[in-house]
Amino acid sequence: MALSITPTTDLASNPPRVLLTLDTTGYTAYTLEIYRILDGVQTAVRSAETTPDIDDVTWVGYDYECPYGTAVTYQVVVFDGSTSIATATSASTTLSETSPWLIHPGDTDLSVELTGLRDLGSRRRQITQATQRVIGRADPVVVADARSSVDSTMRVGTSTLAEATAVSAILDSGTPLLLNIPPSLLWGVTYEWIAAGDSEETRVVPQVGARPNRLITIPYLVVSRPEGDLLPTRTYADVLTEAASYSAVLASRASYTALLLGA
Repeated sequence: MALSITPTTDLASNPPRVLLTLDTTGYTAYTLEIYRILDGVQTAVRSAETTPDIDDVTWVGYDYECPYGTAVTYQVVVFDGSTSIATATSASTTLSETSPWLIHPGDTDLSVELTGLRDLGSRRRQITQATQRVIGRADPVVVADARSSVDSTMRVGTSTLAEATAVSAILDSGTPLLLNIPPSLLWGVTYEWIAAGDSEETRVVPQVGARPNRLITIPYLVVSRPEGDLLPTRTYADVLTEAASYSAVLASRASYTALLLGA
């Protein structure tokens, strides 16, 4: 029996991602889960589980939510029912992306590179509290709820109408998005899930004419990571357009990994 997990960074992808190659030889009919580990905290990799496990072949998947510029490891855990029977941990890897991205957790094709990120606004944390002034004492009695998560605003500049449309498209679904900013940019914000509020698009040059530059203001609230699975990035229809038969697929692709990647 063999169990291993190997991460490979893929900076050419849009958005950048980590390719996870998993060898589960011999672990037939079990289930598994894959985790990203950062500072001892485990986070399940989206869509990276099988029920039951694939029979004696290499499993391949992607992590689109790896924090940029930060060393992480990956762990695969094999389960027999609810009991863990085997684990394997990868070597450390770093996704060394240099641009900030806004990533859609389900449809990664909607993700946009924020090359025109202008600024991040002040970070406010609201609190609900009641103040009661008591006769006979100088200091009041304060009753407070837990302080809320951060709300802030970012401004994104776009130089083409296509870029402005792409930003609008990722906001349309209303689902929480991953704001992933490399620490090397020194924004003071690196990795957080956000729920975008009412966005506003304005012309950089306030005149009618063929000037495509826009400034998009996006208020947001920091939220928890959403649930859900990834939509497939390559479908059976993609394979059909490349090969007329199963024999042709076997002849054109040397491995399951090559088929998945279209390589």
